Amino acid sequence: ASLDEVLNEAELFYAIYEMPARFQVSPVVYPSDLDIVLALRGYQRSAATAVQMTSINTLLDETGRRLPESSFNVDVSEKFSEPWFQTYNAIEQFGSRAATVRRDIIQRIRVRTGYALVRHQTANGDEPVAVGLGVLDGSWLGISCMATHEHMRRRGAATIVLNALAGWAQEYGALNVYLQVLLINAAALPLYNRSGFSTLYHYHYREKQL
Repeated sequence: ASLDEVLNEAELFYAIYEMPARFQVSPVVYPSDLDIVLALRGYQRSAATAVQMTSINTLLDETGRRLPESSFNVDVSEKFSEPWFQTYNAIEQFGSRAATVRRDIIQRIRVRTGYALVRHQTANGDEPVAVGLGVLDGSWLGISCMATHEHMRRRGAATIVLNALAGWAQEYGALNVYLQVLLINAAALPLYNRSGFSTLYHYHYREKQL
């Protein structure tokens, strides 16, 4: 089949579900001019993302140097919990449909998973302020769902999450860590750079407007 035929078939598949056709474009995309072809078909570019990695030891060393004061505590659970998800949902402010989809995706993970939840000790008790998710795959730890309440940002909560997940994964023999970060995330990029991450490659999406 020609490229046009393949794209037409993909668009028809998405249309059945009343969704816009969407393609991920990375350095190994085939054919190599797919990004240009999609642009000419009216697809809009979105979600430019960096895929980054570092070693567990580097992550532990770099975050360990910058752990904040003891008014924070962190727990890494291997079981999905409502407090963790509700904190994640409250920070990201998902709509009801998006929250349902996220919950379903996370609960479908079948390999060993760590749910990190950071609480801040206040006069009124412990306030959940940050979360992160770690998934183990052999010697690799994948980190996602990093989120911190806006009023607690730039105070070290995300550093605590990274350090806790790295320590948890190291106990199971993990050697390396990877994550994905949107290039527009001005707060996360410096954090990951300070934590020892470097970019392996970039990707973005092309989405057809309905």
